[in-house]
Amino acid sequence: ISYAKNQLCLQLPGFGLSDEYIDKNFTNPDNDIRGFWKTTDLSANHKGPYFEIINPLNGEKHLPPIGRYWVFNEKEVLRRIEEGTIIFGKTGKTKPVQKVFLQKKSGRKKPETWWDKHGMNSDGMQELSEILGTKKFDHPKPSITIKYILELSTRKDDLILDSFSGSGTTAHAVLNLNQQDGGNRKFILIEMEDYAEKITAERVKRVINGYGRKFGTGGSFDYYELGQPLFNEGVLNEEVGVQKIRQYIWYSETNCSYSPPLEGQGEASCPYAPPLEGLGEASLLGKHNDTAYYFNYEPEKVTTLDHHFLSTMKIKAEQYVVYADNCLLTKEFMTKHHIIFKKIPRDITRF
Repeated sequence: ISYAKNQLCLQLPGFGLSDEYIDKNFTNPDNDIRGFWKTTDLSANHKGPYFEIINPLNGEKHLPPIGRYWVFNEKEVLRRIEEGTIIFGKTGKTKPVQKVFLQKKSGRKKPETWWDKHGMNSDGMQELSEILGTKKFDHPKPSITIKYILELSTRKDDLILDSFSGSGTTAHAVLNLNQQDGGNRKFILIEMEDYAEKITAERVKRVINGYGRKFGTGGSFDYYELGQPLFNEGVLNEEVGVQKIRQYIWYSETNCSYSPPLEGQGEASCPYAPPLEGLGEASLLGKHNDTAYYFNYEPEKVTTLDHHFLSTMKIKAEQYVVYADNCLLTKEFMTKHHIIFKKIPRDITRF
C-alpha cells in the first residue's frame, strides 16, 4: 500500500492487463479494423469546454452531465466523430462516449485509489439536485466521501468544524454517520457567501426532516447571521453597543466568555463582575488571575485615567489594566502601582 497527496507523485507503473481483464472490458461488436475496444466517459469534473454535441444520425443534442465538462473542444469532437473514435453508445442512440482501443493502451492498468471507491464529484451534484432541485452549484462534494473521512478520524461525541461549508456536505455527512452508528457528533458550519441560507442551511434542514422519498436523519441545528463588525477600518464601531464592546475586551484579555456563573454552579472559571454603582465600579469588567480589568468608556464623552478615577476603583488586585481615551498618570507612577493603560480603541487586542 502506498500513500500520497497526489497519486501522480507515486509514479507507479500500474498493473499488467490480465487476459481476464481484457476479456471482461474489451470487445469488438462492430468488427472495427483497429481491433478490440471499450468505451470511456467523454466528460470530466474539471473546468473545460461546454457545448452541445449533436448526434449526426438522429440530430439529438447532448450536454455534459451536471457539474462536468467535455474533455475535448468542439473542433476535436467533430474530428473524432468523423473518424469513429467518438460514438453515441454501442447502439448509436445514447450519450457520446470515447472508443479506447486495446492496441493503443500501454498494457498496464492504473492502480485504484481509496478515493475512487468513496464518491465522485458527479455524485455530489446529483445528491444536491435531489435535495434542493438546484443545478447551480460548482463542484459540491458527495456526502459519502466526507462520511468515510469522519468514520476514520472522529469519535462519536466529537465536534466537527467546517470553516468553508459550501453546500453543507459536512453537516449532511455528520447527520448520516450519527444515524448509522448512534453517535452524537456536532458540527459548526461557516459560510460567508449569499447562498448560506437558501442552500447550506436549507440542505441541512431537509436532511434532518427528510426529502423526496428519503426519511430524515433527525437532529437539529441553529442558524445565525453575523452582527455588525466591532471595528470599521480600525475604528471602534460604537453602534454595536457598550455591552458587546465589554464582552469583546474581556474575551481578548482573558480568553474567557463574559458571563456570570450559572445559578447553583458556584464560581465561574473566569470570574465576572457586573457593573456596580460609582465611576470605577461601573467601568469594572472583572478580575482574572489577580488582574482587574476596567473599561472607562462613554460613547459621547472623552474619558481619562487620572488620580480621581483611581480613587473610585475599589477592587484589590496585583495588577490593573485600564482602558480609557487619555491618561494623565506618569509612567513611573503606573509602574510602581502595577497599572497598564490602554488607549481606546487602538490598543484593543484583535484576536
